[in-house]
Amino acid sequence: YGNYWSDYRERYPEATHNYTAWDTAYVIDNSVSSKAQDSHPLVWIQHDQVRINGDDEFIEDNGVLFGNGSSTNPYTIMAWNITGKDCGMYIGNNTKHFVITDCYFNNVSGSGEEYYWNAGIALSTAENGTVVLNEISHNTGPGMVLKGSKTIMVNHNKFIDNNGASVQAYDNGTNDNDWDDGARGNLWSDWLTPDVNYDGIVDVPYVINGTTGTQDNYPLTSIGTPFDTYFVDDDNTAGPWDGSIDKPFQNITSAVENASAGDTIRVYGGQYNEDVVADITLKFIGNGSEFTTINGTGTGDVVVINEDWSSITGFSINNRSGSLIDTGVNIMANNSTIKKLFGTFKDLILEYIKESPDAIKNKNIIFHICVLKHKFSLQRELKLEINEELENNLDEFFNVDYRVSRDNLKSFSNDQGWIFFHQ
Repeated sequence: YGNYWSDYRERYPEATHNYTAWDTAYVIDNSVSSKAQDSHPLVWIQHDQVRINGDDEFIEDNGVLFGNGSSTNPYTIMAWNITGKDCGMYIGNNTKHFVITDCYFNNVSGSGEEYYWNAGIALSTAENGTVVLNEISHNTGPGMVLKGSKTIMVNHNKFIDNNGASVQAYDNGTNDNDWDDGARGNLWSDWLTPDVNYDGIVDVPYVINGTTGTQDNYPLTSIGTPFDTYFVDDDNTAGPWDGSIDKPFQNITSAVENASAGDTIRVYGGQYNEDVVADITLKFIGNGSEFTTINGTGTGDVVVINEDWSSITGFSINNRSGSLIDTGVNIMANNSTIKKLFGTFKDLILEYIKESPDAIKNKNIIFHICVLKHKFSLQRELKLEINEELENNLDEFFNVDYRVSRDNLKSFSNDQGWIFFHQ
């Protein structure tokens, strides 16, 4: 085996492991040999159980690698694999700041008594602690116990089948312990659904057992960044192009071709001369319709979105074909969001859905859509034109206000039940 590298997960986010070594070699930068690498980098390092009772016991022999206990340089415990012990990690009666990160606590089976709690991590009358990016699994007791502890932050950890998945964590501390960071919490093996909008956050908070009534408000469906973000900038003409913030793709289509379902595509200001077709759930975010323009090829729809839970915002859409059956944005999907799009009168026709009336069960959110009439700067609300079969049932399909004008606007209704937004 090789060594533990603290930046491994950041450098190789797609790597997998067998709980001992990673499957991808760690390339050593700035070495004499360009081929120098650690072929068997360690995931964690085996360590005995840890017991720290009081500030004086934050020492190297107890697993502390660095830090001085201040808020800006906390005592840091990381990289340890504590498996099959009668206690995982116990910290109590401290006032100094500490961090437990990138550790593995597995199959702990103690007596349940003080210092020998059968929990992966036990904090007793502890404070000023952060527990982040650990895997806590298959312990006979709870994965983590807070007893009389306060100001403890717990996020981005994996809690897997602890206590038979009946009590994954227990909080008997004060009400100022946080089980999420305000945006993301932890992964709980017994709480992975529902996530109806595919944002990587379970839609219902995870309630922590105990007397304080605390909860993880943003339980995760996966650890790390649940989905990737790809960047696009037409100014990157020379490359290289990998979709990162430093090496953005030059066109939107390249980002779509490299993305996976649920990913976000952020497009910098510029002129993008292409048609865009998305067959998976994606979020398209432009830099504002004043700055980010998609100029279609003039041969059909400019943007086509074919999968549910997609969204597009912050673009100007131009140059669809002249045919009335082609659109600026063609949404062939349900539960999608369209907002802050601009275009000329002839270009921004939004085809909402192309299904028979009986098949429409969507709850799409469509708001803040404007057009520039004949390229003037006066913003006008879009009107909704529908065929008569759907008009009486609009409330079933939309959660937003709508206006219907049959007197002033040409109708694009037809027997297929198309819905068009147009000025």
